[in-house]
Amino acid sequence: MDTNLLKAKRVEHDMKQKDFAKALHVSVKTYCMKENADSCTFSGEQILLLKDLLNLSLQEINHIFFDGLLPEK
Repeated sequence: MDTNLLKAKRVEHDMKQKDFAKALHVSVKTYCMKENADSCTFSGEQILLLKDLLNLSLQEINHIFFDGLLPEK
């Protein structure tokens, strides 16, 4: 998981961790731990919510959450 890219996208959209925590229905502490994890701890549903919040492309999702390991068509 590319935590730096996730953080950069959040900051680019002028959002704070507390905004994401609220959107994902988790505590700020839980979101902070997820955002700083070495491996992806977000559920598929949470990834889709973040996709919508940040207006992410499928390629960006692949790089942020799956280290670019998903095959591209």
